[in-house]
Amino acid sequence: MRTRRVLLLVLAAVPLGCGGASAPRPPDPVRARAALHAALDAWQRGESAEALRQRRPPIHVVDHEWRSGVQLVRYRASDAKQAAGGDLRCPVVLSLRGKNGKAFEKKAVFGVGTAPVLTVVREEDP
Repeated sequence: MRTRRVLLLVLAAVPLGCGGASAPRPPDPVRARAALHAALDAWQRGESAEALRQRRPPIHVVDHEWRSGVQLVRYRASDAKQAAGGDLRCPVVLSLRGKNGKAFEKKAVFGVGTAPVLTVVREEDP
């Protein structure tokens, strides 16, 4: 009986798995594309990025220009997408209008994640 208790204590102390974090799941390209377009369409309609968190499923968006009040006039999402860890990297050309009313274009890359939640995060400007 004592041997059994010792064995149980040893097994309880041994961590399960091989240690370290597991590799992120690859993104679902269909869900990623849909989340990106839903986010950019919402920005174009004048909605806030925070409003997307109320959707089902929620989309968590981080974009510094959207947050600062820059208006998205239109966008062109490229078909060239590349998986990077748990995200799909999506190049987009943004046609924007600044708070001063001046129009400008900008190339951007969004990292879109699909697990465990939908995320759309603009990468730093080149």
